[in-house]
Amino acid sequence: MNISIFGLGYVGAVSLACLARDGHTVVGVDIEPTKLALIREGKTPVVEEGMVDLMRSVVASGRVTVTDDVAAAISADRDGLHRRAA
Repeated sequence: MNISIFGLGYVGAVSLACLARDGHTVVGVDIEPTKLALIREGKTPVVEEGMVDLMRSVVASGRVTVTDDVAAAISADRDGLHRRAA
């Protein structure tokens, strides 16, 4: 399933990682460039047990993409955003 998550704070970042771990393709949306850069690098923007390894793993899997473009996240299944490198 393709899922978009808006806001990559504690709830959003953890949800993104867990959903991707469970096999879903996930687009994370946030306006904070630092959070987006961290996730693109396979790093977590939040301090939570297990997130360092989990985020690294799901980003490496190719199931996670992040953006600040709301329209792109909404239409990700049509325009191939999920298939572009994070």
